[in-house]
Amino acid sequence: MNSRTLALLMIGALLATACEEIRRFEDDDTFPAEIETLSCEGTAEDTVTCTWTAVGDDAMVGRAARCWIFRHHERIETGNLAQATLVDDTLQPAMAGTQESYDVTGLDPDTGYWFAVQVADDAGNSSLSKSDDGKTLDSVPPEPVPALTAEVVPTGNALTLTWTLPADTADLAGVLVVRKQDTAPSDPSDGTPVCDTDSATSHEDTHLTDGVEYHYAAFAPPTTPPRPAPLPSRPTRSRHWHWPPSTCPARPHRMHWIFPGASPRDSTMTTWE
Repeated sequence: MNSRTLALLMIGALLATACEEIRRFEDDDTFPAEIETLSCEGTAEDTVTCTWTAVGDDAMVGRAARCWIFRHHERIETGNLAQATLVDDTLQPAMAGTQESYDVTGLDPDTGYWFAVQVADDAGNSSLSKSDDGKTLDSVPPEPVPALTAEVVPTGNALTLTWTLPADTADLAGVLVVRKQDTAPSDPSDGTPVCDTDSATSHEDTHLTDGVEYHYAAFAPPTTPPRPAPLPSRPTRSRHWHWPPSTCPARPHRMHWIFPGASPRDSTMTTWE
């Protein structure tokens, strides 16, 4: 067999394979399954994490050939897919049934987006997932609690704590008041929580021990956990207290522990005998 004949045979084999693939694609009318498990959640001030269960080349069988992620300012459907922003078209789908995850970055803080995932097989059959929305986290912490005072309850070992809510409550999850002995609480986990409320502005802290020095601080947690921003602490003391987090300016505030018959300036931090 000469080289010319061999070359013709090779070309014929390639053409036959190509025709078989074309027939297979033409006969492939089974689309990848629609992704129904897409879930999107903000994980940073510029990031939403999308998770889903991979579908197959044919419904839930095998592996799809291509995968695209889109985002938009409204729910994504087939009719408005052309207006959506293509986030990534380089993804390689996993085997059907595998859990997949993708971080969409470069987004605006405290902003909601809609997302969708489109998959296709080798024949060009494609399906679009259900759309899900996710909101990036807020980069600005809530305003600090502007005032916190404590006053002795005359009839028992107790203190009435009173505070003022921040003026802007749009991003406020509530107020958490923390108590600590000897030194002021430095953060919401540094001490004993005595009150965790949405809108109350006072609380009676009871069963205190004579002769013990107590310090209190009120914190304003954000509505977007688990990202607690450093917030100003407001311990109840008869002096200025400066909290120096890098994300919030220090705001001095004078707070008093008031005892019956004594001026605020002369008050101590020790409970009565």
